[in-house]
Amino acid sequence: MGSPTASSLSIQDNRVGSSVASGYEPPVSGFGLVGLREGVALLDGQLSFEPGPDGGSRLSVSLPIRPTDLSVPGTV
Repeated sequence: MGSPTASSLSIQDNRVGSSVASGYEPPVSGFGLVGLREGVALLDGQLSFEPGPDGGSRLSVSLPIRPTDLSVPGTV
């Protein structure tokens, strides 16, 4: 079996409890999806944000793993 080539993460919600009617207020400052997208791009990764199957949202991130990422710290 070879070494992994990417690390992936997917987060999904069903939108329960995040509506304005439930008292949710979006943050007025921060980096949000723009900051996430920029950070992932700096690492040559991919980010997607799309509707989930149950009416919520799905955020997926995939980052490449390079051979140097797997080396032991302090060695060449």
